[in-house]
Amino acid sequence: AAVIVARFNELRGAREIEERMCGMLLQTTDPALWYRTRTLDEAIVLVSIASICTNGYVRQAALEQMSSTPDWRYIPFILRRTGDWVPQVRAQAARTLASYHAHEFRKGFLGAIHDIESLLQVKRVDLALVYQEVMRWLVHEVDPAQLLDEVRGLGDASRFRIIRYLL
Repeated sequence: AAVIVARFNELRGAREIEERMCGMLLQTTDPALWYRTRTLDEAIVLVSIASICTNGYVRQAALEQMSSTPDWRYIPFILRRTGDWVPQVRAQAARTLASYHAHEFRKGFLGAIHDIESLLQVKRVDLALVYQEVMRWLVHEVDPAQLLDEVRGLGDASRFRIIRYLL
């Protein structure tokens, strides 16, 4: 597991992780097992990888684990699953994403602005409503002073995306 975690941490973003690690052979029981047998950081990495597995049952099990043991680091992976080609996985991703609309997960959403915006590029299903709901919650349902403080900590590209949404 240590080698997998190290490789995961070398990769940048959910898309690159998906491109490089989606072929791992995993089982639907793995995500829950990892939380009992690994450190928290290792379990988060392994569950994140399970969410991009080629097996839809494993992806769904990973989302269920993300829902029962929430962590802001899961947000980019949940976002990617909202456009999954399996309807049951998409539905689980939508439920999980909705449960993450809480103050303690704002950091994860702000760090995933690129992933949020990429929802608009998904062709197999229209995710414009998901995009609008996430951005409305992130930008409008918060005190403006808090949003300004949070945006100051972001990179230029992320700040630009938020400003573009506001316009």
